[in-house]
Amino acid sequence: MVSIVERDFLIEFLRSIFKKTLHSTLGGSASEAVLFFLKKGLSRDPFDVFWEDPRAFYRGMERVFGVGAEVLIKLLVSRINSEFGLNISPGHFLDLMRNGDQSSIEEIRSLIKKVAKLYESEYGVNGRVGKVPAEVSGSDEAIS
Repeated sequence: MVSIVERDFLIEFLRSIFKKTLHSTLGGSASEAVLFFLKKGLSRDPFDVFWEDPRAFYRGMERVFGVGAEVLIKLLVSRINSEFGLNISPGHFLDLMRNGDQSSIEEIRSLIKKVAKLYESEYGVNGRVGKVPAEVSGSDEAIS
C-alpha cells in the first residue's frame, strides 16, 4: 500500500514522462488534444486511471489511437529506458497493461517507483515533479 503523498507524486511523475513523450512524438497541440480526448473518454484524470487500472487506461488509448496505442506505449517505455539507462521490455510492459490483474498492476507500480527514484537521483529536487517522497526514495522494497 502506498501513501497518498507517494501516490500523488508517482502520478505526477508519470504525467510528466508521458507528456514529454507525447510532445516529442506528436508535437504540442496534438499531445494536448490526445490528453483532452483521453480525459474525456475515461471521464476522469487519465493518470489516476493509469495508476488504478492500467488496462482501462490502455483501452482508452486504443479508443483514441487504435493500434497506435501500442506504438505510443512502446515509445514511452523506450524513452524511459534511454533516459534512465534501463532495460524494461516494451512488450512485457504492454502485456502487464493488458492483463490488468493485481500482480500486473503491482509490477507496473514497482517499475514506476524505480524510475521515480532514478529521476530524483538524476534531477534532484529541482526536477519538474519535485522531490521524491521518503516513502519512495527510502523504500527498501526490492524492485525489479
